[in-house]
Amino acid sequence: MNIEEVEAELAENADAGYRDFSGKLTPTQYPMTGVRIPILRKLAARIVKSGFGETYLQEGKRDTHEQIMLAGFVTAALGGTPDEYLRRLDAFMPYIDNWAVCDCVLSSCKAVKKFLPTAAEHFFAYAARGVWERRVLAVFMMDYLLTDEYIDKVLDLYATMPQGEYYVDMAIAWGLSVALVKYYEKTADKLRAGAYSTFVTNKAIQKARESYRISPEHKTELLQYKKKA
Repeated sequence: MNIEEVEAELAENADAGYRDFSGKLTPTQYPMTGVRIPILRKLAARIVKSGFGETYLQEGKRDTHEQIMLAGFVTAALGGTPDEYLRRLDAFMPYIDNWAVCDCVLSSCKAVKKFLPTAAEHFFAYAARGVWERRVLAVFMMDYLLTDEYIDKVLDLYATMPQGEYYVDMAIAWGLSVALVKYYEKTADKLRAGAYSTFVTNKAIQKARESYRISPEHKTELLQYKKKA
């Protein structure tokens, strides 16, 4: 493959209707063309399989939301050593300016499971960085670290990382709602102790109560831990 072929395929799959719909849900500084995510994932897989992945990351355009999403999927799909993989992810971070790129790319980074302790320590450093890096950390922990080994660290980091920005707080609340499914007692203890902000606490409880994976008894109990605005 080459850059021209990638750009031609992006143009061919642009969908104005989907662009207008997605644009209402995804605030971004980059123009949108409306290429759907499944198409971008398949294109990224072909780019990597053809051996063009590293070159694409170096030479591909980053002018549109879809080009950035594609670069994220290529970054997630490329192999290499743990250091190489994390270096590419760090290089991609400045392009994240919305929840969709953050969440879709992080969920695609399955390779980190092969070197999870190294990846975890790397991403823990994001707790003191900017809004989108903190969102990355919150989603990364939800996707990969809700395990016996990491649950205590995750709950503590959700409590201590700076809150107050909407997209960070929503990710933390989302992570806590999933933690309530997997580790109800540990997570409920943190909510009971008031470890999180009012917004995060109440949003996490709301999301948990909407889940089919939490018992009616636990949903009722969670109401006790809501905070007054």
